[in-house]
Amino acid sequence: MSHAVHAAPLIYRKKVVLEKFGISETTLRRWMQDEGFPRPKQLGPRAVGWVVDQVGAWLEKRPVALSNSLDDED
Repeated sequence: MSHAVHAAPLIYRKKVVLEKFGISETTLRRWMQDEGFPRPKQLGPRAVGWVVDQVGAWLEKRPVALSNSLDDED
């Protein structure tokens, strides 16, 4: 008899999200409203967090910034 063991998802708390992306709370709220950034999960009465895999998936969908390389100027 086999029992599947499910690991709890890794969670980023708000402070970590803000530091990881170098953004303000205002930017985080705007990203959630306008950019499709994942909504936080309720962890407790006064605690929320973002599922790491969802944040990573959102980031993977973002466009890649073009380099501002000056290599073409000779």
